[in-house]
Parts: sequence; C-alpha cells; structure tokens
Amino acid sequence: MAYEKTSWQSNVFGGYVDFVGNDYDRPASNAVDGSLHDGHQEFYLCSETRDDGHDPWWTVDLGQVYTVHNVSIAAPHNCRHFIH
Repeated sequence: MAYEKTSWQSNVFGGYVDFVGNDYDRPASNAVDGSLHDGHQEFYLCSETRDDGHDPWWTVDLGQVYTVHNVSIAAPHNCRHFIH
C-alpha cells in the first residue's frame, strides 16, 4: 500500500560513511522503496531520524483514504534495531 508513495520524516540521519568511504543518508523514502537486501550493504537501505530529543516522526501519503486494520513493517536484517 505504501510502496513508492511520498514520505517524510522529522529529520534525516545523515553522514554515515561506510568502510570504503561511501557517504549515505537515511531518508524517509528508503522506508517505502521496497529494498530489503542488496547483497552486502543493508545498513544504508534504512530510513532513520537523528535522536535530537524532539519526538522524531515519519509519515507517508497513501494517496487516498484507506481503512487500515493491520500494519506490517519489513526491514533489512541490519536495520531491525532501528524500529521502535
């Protein structure tokens, strides 16, 4: 339902540099792009906000009104510790 829909978050955890020097942000769009595994660098597939003490949030525009009975969150293995 939320796949490739427009999403936002309160801020973006950015500036993560991997072991080969690639710089990655973790924007809201990562949460709705359908990526669960790329073979080796799963940590940059996550959506993440900074812990700045200002009640972080994430939201998605589903494009129309739905009655939602259940929400399932799928995450790459290395991102699961981010889900709160």
